[in-house]
Amino acid sequence: MALISDSVIKILAVLQDPNKTNFQVPELAQYFNQALGYLSRELAKLNAAIGISYTTLTYTAGVYSAALPADFLALATNEKGEERVFNASNSYARVGRSERSDLDDWESETAADTGVVDSFIIDGLNMIVHPRPKASTTLKIYYHPLQTIVDDSSTMPWSGWFTGAIEQFVLRQCHLRAEQGSFFQIDQADYQNLATVAKNLLLQREQNAIKFRPKVGWTS
Repeated sequence: MALISDSVIKILAVLQDPNKTNFQVPELAQYFNQALGYLSRELAKLNAAIGISYTTLTYTAGVYSAALPADFLALATNEKGEERVFNASNSYARVGRSERSDLDDWESETAADTGVVDSFIIDGLNMIVHPRPKASTTLKIYYHPLQTIVDDSSTMPWSGWFTGAIEQFVLRQCHLRAEQGSFFQIDQADYQNLATVAKNLLLQREQNAIKFRPKVGWTS
């Protein structure tokens, strides 16, 4: 896996600043994270398979709320649009999403209202399950994470699929900073280019083009 340091070397060479006189790693890391944050959200919107993470949330008996991962952006779905949340303590049965109005109905329930978890609601930073588990229960969730780096010793995410586009984005931000100003339209074009590269690569590698299914309609 390529390190961010490899990209930094190439970027500094173009900037003619190999000794990091004008551009140092902490600043460059901020630009990398701007690009990674934007791409993370674009890939989540596209429900891209690349970069999906999974984790487990454990609910002890009677406890119905657990914190989502700090890097959680959105749940991943399958080609049917079903969110990939499974009750690992109950033969990996799929757990469905309930309506927010259901949360109001659950308000009057007590620790005595327990059963096998079969539904959930994402409430802010937490995942609420229903019914309250009668025994300790583990859910396995697949989700789109917010990718970040710490410094140039970090690895480039997504197996390096978007390395070239990310490097170009960071280089542009360096140029704009060196000119002591920026133009909104130019900044927007930089982000749009990242999105275009992502969509084009996903179309080629994941075959997620829009398809027409008889009696179903347009789907992705």
